[in-house]
Amino acid sequence: TILCMATVGAGLGFLWFNSYPAQIFMGDVGSLALGGLLGMLAILTRHELLLVLIGGVFVLEASSVIIQVMGFKITKKLSGEGKRVFAMAPIHHHYEKQGWSEPKIIVRFWIISVLLALVALLSPQQRRLARCDAFEDLAQPMEGCVTSRNGRDAHDRVVEAQPGGASTEAALVPI
Repeated sequence: TILCMATVGAGLGFLWFNSYPAQIFMGDVGSLALGGLLGMLAILTRHELLLVLIGGVFVLEASSVIIQVMGFKITKKLSGEGKRVFAMAPIHHHYEKQGWSEPKIIVRFWIISVLLALVALLSPQQRRLARCDAFEDLAQPMEGCVTSRNGRDAHDRVVEAQPGGASTEAALVPI
């Protein structure tokens, strides 16, 4: 949670100075590190599918580049001349080429991001995971909840027999 709060603080500081017109830019090093952190947190909290939904604008931006490159290569192979699907990729540059102002594109993407985050919060997977987390201390896991690889809940204990009749407890490592 310290890492998450530090990232939120750094992100708010960045956004404060990155409001239109931008005074600083993040670049690839910062954005790739931030994306890796978000991916790691999604895996650790078992919300991988929700990350794709919450990061829908990022997925759209990356997909537009893939579509542009694949479309160009396919049309070049078929007709000898490559044709572009978008005026420019990633897709926010396409909208700039269509005459949209940068602030208009930014606000539209914000709206889409907020709507996707709300949909993710209301999704069945989010509710199921929240229900499983609330009852993960039960002896029997709830139906549909994820358990560790050996079938035990991550909080179960393994008792190992020691020579001389003594026993020690070793905690299972959660996955």
